[in-house]
Amino acid sequence: MRLIDADLLKKEMHMSYSDDLGILEKIDKQPTAYDTDDAVERLKKASYERFGNDGMGGELVVNLDDVIEIIKGGGKIYGKVD
Repeated sequence: MRLIDADLLKKEMHMSYSDDLGILEKIDKQPTAYDTDDAVERLKKASYERFGNDGMGGELVVNLDDVIEIIKGGGKIYGKVD
């Protein structure tokens, strides 16, 4: 699977094939292949606070292996991850 910029594709197709709006409508109806909101939520859940034990708060950190797994999982293709 490849992620593409649907808006750019529509713009280029509109310039070349202005008579076939059906194709542009089909592009709009396609589901999002990568759910960024879900990926961000999973990253937040996987994060932990580092150096926050002094009551002043710390920074949130995520293990790189967890980040890679979440991003490769893509906020799950065509749906939410449990």
